[in-house]
Amino acid sequence: MAIEVICNCGSILRAPDQLAGKKARCPQCTEIMDVPLESVEIPVLEEIGRVDSRMTPEALFEEVRQTVVGVSVGQSCGSGFFLTDDGLIVTNRHVIGINGDVTIQLNSGEKHSGKVLQSFPKEDLAFVKVDLKSPDVAPIASADSVKVGQSVFAIGYPRGLSNTFTAGIISAINRELENKTFVQTDAPINPGNSGGPLFNEFGQAVGVNTMIMTASPGLGFAIPVDKIQQYFQPLRQNLDSIVKQTYCGICGLTSDGDKHCGHCGASYPKPAAPVAETATTAPTPQAATDDAGPTNCTACKKSVEGAGSYCPHCGTRLP
Repeated sequence: MAIEVICNCGSILRAPDQLAGKKARCPQCTEIMDVPLESVEIPVLEEIGRVDSRMTPEALFEEVRQTVVGVSVGQSCGSGFFLTDDGLIVTNRHVIGINGDVTIQLNSGEKHSGKVLQSFPKEDLAFVKVDLKSPDVAPIASADSVKVGQSVFAIGYPRGLSNTFTAGIISAINRELENKTFVQTDAPINPGNSGGPLFNEFGQAVGVNTMIMTASPGLGFAIPVDKIQQYFQPLRQNLDSIVKQTYCGICGLTSDGDKHCGHCGASYPKPAAPVAETATTAPTPQAATDDAGPTNCTACKKSVEGAGSYCPHCGTRLP
């Protein structure tokens, strides 16, 4: 069972029964509303519809381009997008590697320092905080609204080229690869698109672009929105305490320790050395063996140069 709530912005939202009497945040305008009754919990509601009609590609690009950012570490560049008006950004874990600090480039070209709050290597998700006043926020689609055949649009920073806009359709949903579920699309996704949004015709994000099939144009994959919500909601509710803690680039969590992670026990690693741009290429289900270096990571299978203790791509301890 679920409760339907209509926000002042016109979004029609779905809240589970257990949120009755609590407060929640609209994913479209980020307004906090009653569901209605008491409590201080502020989860993000699931959006199930909008009053707005479908947008043309031209109108959609103008509507959402300010929500998309570049995420860079050294010479490596990926993409991301704003989830809240206080500067929370979602991107891919493989874009940030084990680094706790990144550079965020806005649509205008302006750059800001970003702090990684949490990352989830198995899901390839990461959340970054940047100090900005009221950035544009990407509305989030309902998982139930994602259908095969729908038109979708990707915006990102492939090869560092900002505001690159491509179009396609949803080729499949619930696509199982490497024990994870993806939205499959034929919208062109290139190295550097990783972490950026895949939008539907309403300007709602239906996923985080994350992976391409090697040597197979038209086979792109995005992490679905329900997975984003699953990890984002607890982060949002505990944001005040998380921002004060130390981020561990190995397990992706935060704790109060100043030398060792309170979750995995690892010593906090030094930031990874800048890597080549190809390191931000979305990982593929096929093992990357063509450019094998002196060391191969046993987790992500990517080649690693140098004598570091941890993989700069996924953070796994090297053999």
